[in-house]
Amino acid sequence: MLKAQSIMVMPMGLIGILILSLSGLVNGQTQRPSITLLEAPGIGIYDIKCDLDYSDQCLSAIIRDLENRYGFSIATQPFMSDVHFHIEGDSDDIDLFVYELCERNNVHLDLMYIAKTRMAGLSGKKEDLDNVINILKDKFSITNIKRHNNIQLDLHGKQMAYGEVIFHLAKKSGLGISYHYSTVELLRNDRRVLAYTKAEPFHIYLSKEAATEKLIIDLLYNPNYRVEDNSKIELRDVVLHVNGKAVALSGCNLTTERNPLYPGRIEWISDSPVEWNDKIIVKGVVQGRLLHREYQVDNLQYDSTIKAHDLRVQVYKTCRAVGDNPEFGIHWVPDTTAEGDWMCIDIETQGLLSKEEKKFISEIEGKKAKGQDISKAITEKYESLVKEQTSMLRVTSIGKPVIEKHLDDFFDTVFGQNLPAKKLEHTDYVRQYEGIDPIYCRYNIDATKIFLDGIQNDEGVFPIGLHIREYRPAQVEFVMSTVH
Repeated sequence: MLKAQSIMVMPMGLIGILILSLSGLVNGQTQRPSITLLEAPGIGIYDIKCDLDYSDQCLSAIIRDLENRYGFSIATQPFMSDVHFHIEGDSDDIDLFVYELCERNNVHLDLMYIAKTRMAGLSGKKEDLDNVINILKDKFSITNIKRHNNIQLDLHGKQMAYGEVIFHLAKKSGLGISYHYSTVELLRNDRRVLAYTKAEPFHIYLSKEAATEKLIIDLLYNPNYRVEDNSKIELRDVVLHVNGKAVALSGCNLTTERNPLYPGRIEWISDSPVEWNDKIIVKGVVQGRLLHREYQVDNLQYDSTIKAHDLRVQVYKTCRAVGDNPEFGIHWVPDTTAEGDWMCIDIETQGLLSKEEKKFISEIEGKKAKGQDISKAITEKYESLVKEQTSMLRVTSIGKPVIEKHLDDFFDTVFGQNLPAKKLEHTDYVRQYEGIDPIYCRYNIDATKIFLDGIQNDEGVFPIGLHIREYRPAQVEFVMSTVH
């Protein structure tokens, strides 16, 4: 008879979450089968909505307000202040005097950079800035003064997503965008943001580079778990529509270093200069493996076997010596001569491949591992299957369910930000498991194997739970237009 166990399935696309509980005994109580429908998890910080209503305010003041109210991380380069300059003198005297002077004159002190000489950046109304500069000139040596006159903004809107806010700030300021960890940066360089669109789960920005006249497309997306692997995301089939004509463009994809704690970024740059005017339409396709479902498996016992929602989980004893390094591949037979309490959790899902296709991929991977020659036609068939039809399972946590966090707590932990719960549209929890040390995990097509010691810290590990994400190939089409 099956032990008490359950699978929680979290399909994306705001469909909902299904929880299926199979009959069994829990603390002597009979647990009846039940299905619970919950809200789908929120999809990340880029989709938190906010109101905008600013008139004739400098960019730094708007960004500061957005950070205080919503926890947004938007950075600006030092030389983007309305005025910046170098100032010489005693560092302690400078810091205190400049800070108090700005406070009295309603001027924003954007930065005070420590070097051989201080570099200060100030933002505010011209008459207030002039007054501060004149006072500083009388007390300190002020050099290299540079001014910019296009930072004052008149920006209005209601319930915009964070990704759209970035676009409006960049476009109205004539700025470009970049990305570093959890901070979006607004840059004054040779790029200028022209258009924006959202194509779930991506926020997509169109820019052009003044020096090279190349077209640039930036893809930003919320926490990395939505994408199986940054390096396997590809933007392709880019077509430029201008003056009623369609022109296909070639380009290269650049990816950032993968970090599961932060949003991701992919950049596409055209191979050659592109001539255009200000009224263009750009279409394209983003291809890669995206999150299809999330599974939550609870109360696994040492001999559990469970099937539900195209997912099969089996737990069994295995033989594996400490230090073994199993070969990567679809088939692996553990060392049958070793004795011990080693356990294997075998997870499979009904993916997109047929049995014949899985067998074909297994054979080719075996040949590749042995260094055997493979024909071009066979290689192309293999790569096409792997790229366009293979699903992947990732076990993100294993152990006892110890934490149930709401998304506001989740963002506090992941982004280091304080996002008030009232600003969040979703209040679903993120389950985490702790306490189990997997000896080895092997991810493969439609399958995952986890090897672990059934006795850890002198105690049996079961029952345990798993959190699993399934990624499937997807093609996301997008359209951006500078015509408004």
